[in-house]
Amino acid sequence: MNKEQLQEIKARAEAAAPGPWGKTGDNPMIPDLLFGDRARENATFIAHARSDVPALCAEVERLDKVVDTLAKTCERLSSRDLDYTGWCEVFGYTADQWREAVEKVVADELKS
Repeated sequence: MNKEQLQEIKARAEAAAPGPWGKTGDNPMIPDLLFGDRARENATFIAHARSDVPALCAEVERLDKVVDTLAKTCERLSSRDLDYTGWCEVFGYTADQWREAVEKVVADELKS
């Protein structure tokens, strides 16, 4: 999912009537949602939900894998047994400086 797709989904959600949306018996409150002040926006949100929700779930799963990979990478990079010599020579860092730099980048990325 790219940023444009995410922004489109977010815009549809923000344009629709605020939730939570309820139910009357077994039927959703369709009349209230489709004939109220934001009828067009609600209909657009509902129509896109069938594709938006699976796309968002897939993105969450993809990001979970990224986080897991980053966590494993950080764990390896934090290990005192890992040989940083090659990278340290390339960048002119000590092993501790290299480890700290990588940890900072990962931490900064996870904050944003």
